[in-house]
Amino acid sequence: MNNATLRSRSRLDFMPLDSNHKDAQGVFWDVIIAGTGPGGAAAGYALRAPGRRILFLEKGPDLRNGDTLRGRFVEDFAGFRKLSDSERSRRLTRGGRMTETIQDAVRGDRFVPQIGCGTGGSSVLWGMTMERLFPSDFENWPVSYRDMVPWYEAAERLFHVRGTPDPVRDEPAPHLLDPPPLSPANQAVFEHARAQGLHPYRLHLACERIPECAFCHGHLCSAPGACKADALSKCLEPALAHEGNELLCGTTVTGLESEGRTVTRVHARHDDGTALRFRGRIVVLAVGALSTPRVLLNSGLANTSRLVGRCLMRHAIDLYVLRKAPRIEEHAVSNELGLNDFYCADGQKLGSIQSFGLPPPVDYVVNQPGFNMWRWMGPLAGPIARWFSRTPIIASVVSDGPDRDNGVDTSGSGWRIRYQLGAADAARRQSLRDLVQRTFRRFGPVRGGGTDDRKALGHVCGTCRFGDDSRTSVLDACNRAHDLDNLYVTDASFFPASGAVSPGLTIVANALRVAAHIGQRL
Repeated sequence: MNNATLRSRSRLDFMPLDSNHKDAQGVFWDVIIAGTGPGGAAAGYALRAPGRRILFLEKGPDLRNGDTLRGRFVEDFAGFRKLSDSERSRRLTRGGRMTETIQDAVRGDRFVPQIGCGTGGSSVLWGMTMERLFPSDFENWPVSYRDMVPWYEAAERLFHVRGTPDPVRDEPAPHLLDPPPLSPANQAVFEHARAQGLHPYRLHLACERIPECAFCHGHLCSAPGACKADALSKCLEPALAHEGNELLCGTTVTGLESEGRTVTRVHARHDDGTALRFRGRIVVLAVGALSTPRVLLNSGLANTSRLVGRCLMRHAIDLYVLRKAPRIEEHAVSNELGLNDFYCADGQKLGSIQSFGLPPPVDYVVNQPGFNMWRWMGPLAGPIARWFSRTPIIASVVSDGPDRDNGVDTSGSGWRIRYQLGAADAARRQSLRDLVQRTFRRFGPVRGGGTDDRKALGHVCGTCRFGDDSRTSVLDACNRAHDLDNLYVTDASFFPASGAVSPGLTIVANALRVAAHIGQRL
């Protein structure tokens, strides 16, 4: 066991509250960071410094230990659906997945989202696509694209992003690492798009593509630290290597205590039921765009704008199976292409098109809850799934607007979200659907799932938006709460608009930017 692992388990011995609810050891941290996903881990990485003490609090397990499920989906084995609730939860936990249920306020039922929980957050599950937003996406942001460029570049270097410059952007990117040669199957799709006067490019991926790479999209990497670049390997582990920085896993932040404009205590509960309370100069919330507003709402803080938990966005994503395209040779080459000619088209902002990977294994889809076409097909499911198993999939991504009625709250039985795509967004989605069908007609595109699957909340953002006006935003331009002097939010909650690419790179870049500001205060 390495020293970082030892330090990650040491603090529980002297952090519990005594009978008077005081810090048992009187430890005072320079920075307390709740959440170790891209926003929290990147901020901690940038803040690491000799003599500075940073405490990371993580609800999920330490995924660096050996008791993890890697290289395949947790659901990818026969019989998963028939396991007891406790055993399914245990396996989800070992796979770095959330186990809590969320109430759907629109449909009236409950579901478990497919998002990360554990060291590295959802980044340990992501598809490794790390793309910049476009300058036009910053129209209602308190910072400009130009402001973000140096932080984008820093994030791309940190995560070893590979790809080629996007011709549509007309922007040099000499720091991008070279991608491997294009696979024959994707070469055909690439040349088809270019023959139509479009401008495909090599998708920007945080993936080393080692020889045994299985492109672990949606589950823990089979080669941790060697192939998939995530917040755990690139940010959290280097931060923990600094003396004085600590990690406490299995610890859920339940609320914040304040005096005037200062957060004075972070309240938490360990998995063993122990109540904990921590003190620090700076508090950073980065537990995700679903959980951060829950902490603030439970605390009754930072909500004079009445926007905490509101304006939830998650992208309008559609997946298309290119059933007539050449078969993909291996998983590692399934995610190679990007296309942004339609990002702004016909006078409106539509979205991006990119490779998505390969269809999931048959046991994964059979084990999904609710009505399931694959279970209905019975013995035919296996042969049909195997026939599609090497068929390329592309995704179209449309930005969704910050509708105030969409959001997350703590009313009712604990945790509830409300989300419906607005009419204008639905119309833009249909326009991009039509363009995709026309562009790839030669390959027989068949539209399948997307964000109509409620579990797919990997791009959720916007629930604590930042801005210059405290009446219309929760955070200021430095991601500090308008109402509090020492509280920051660095997860995807801060987005005032979603853009039409994965939020991962922007979360990391912004966390580096905010950390530079915090560092000047320490």
